[in-house]
Amino acid sequence: MRFVVTGTSVPQSVLTDSMNAGLAPGETVVTHEIAISNHRLWDVTDPYLYRLHVSIEASDVDGVYETSTGFGFRDFRVMNGYFRLNGRRIFVRSTHTGNHCPYRMISPPGRISRLAQERHALCQSFRL
Repeated sequence: MRFVVTGTSVPQSVLTDSMNAGLAPGETVVTHEIAISNHRLWDVTDPYLYRLHVSIEASDVDGVYETSTGFGFRDFRVMNGYFRLNGRRIFVRSTHTGNHCPYRMISPPGRISRLAQERHALCQSFRL
């Protein structure tokens, strides 16, 4: 197995690692840990993401299986009743929409959809 971590905005390699895993027939899980030193934190104003690329090659099978997924680092918690992102207090704009329209209607006719109104209000989360 080979692991490559890249930045999504600048696709250069941040980390490369590999391992050999001998699996018995029917065994499908492999665990491997990697550490990215001096990683960049995801923030609302700087949504930095990484991409993990994994390639698997079996000795008795031709070809290579490859997959990738995006991820980011951040510390989000509630402290003393306040939201904190990466140690900094933030205000989360959110909204709740309930059953305010007749059955089977998404939004009242002739009006801007509720989701468009919420987007215009710069809401960051929606509860439907």
